[in-house]
Amino acid sequence: MYPTPSPKCRNRGLTLVELVVTLMVGTVLISIAASASRELTGRSRMSSAVNEVVSHLHLARSEAVKRGQRVILCPSLNGSDCEPTIEWQEGYMVFVDSDQDGKRDDGEPLLRLAKSQKRQQNREMPILIRTSLYRRKITYKASGMAKGGSNATFTFCDQQKHAAPRAVIISPTGRPRLSNTRSDGTPIICPEA
Repeated sequence: MYPTPSPKCRNRGLTLVELVVTLMVGTVLISIAASASRELTGRSRMSSAVNEVVSHLHLARSEAVKRGQRVILCPSLNGSDCEPTIEWQEGYMVFVDSDQDGKRDDGEPLLRLAKSQKRQQNREMPILIRTSLYRRKITYKASGMAKGGSNATFTFCDQQKHAAPRAVIISPTGRPRLSNTRSDGTPIICPEA
């Protein structure tokens, strides 16, 4: 003989409607969290790329002053030759240009070589780094001033569009500064991926 349930005792399960609503709310929350995570990752990659270039600019400038010689920062894949490009995301180097010929010769110290994250970890490089059209290298004189007489601008674009574009603008005095616009105040325009 089974006891009959008292009226106060009820089954405590979920109805189908309650289960569907719970799953829908959970799906919305997961999609919001995934989107926020992608944006956070994009901003982190952007900050990392910008900070690395700025640290190399500071190194080049300080070494030029310290050594009393020209120091060049240029795109490079191998640490020996400057590449004739305005794209820097594949790697770049800082070297002392003792003979002032604009290229790295045997015996000229290589101060630092930055390799692309893509080549280091065999993955897609989401941050595109470019300089002004006619500034394929940044040269610092012994005074710490940038050679060229005008601003040079590095633009950073997230090809996955998870982070806003940024710019590092180098004044003729050689000092880099961070900006959300180009040096003339216009918006940064990123190429389509």
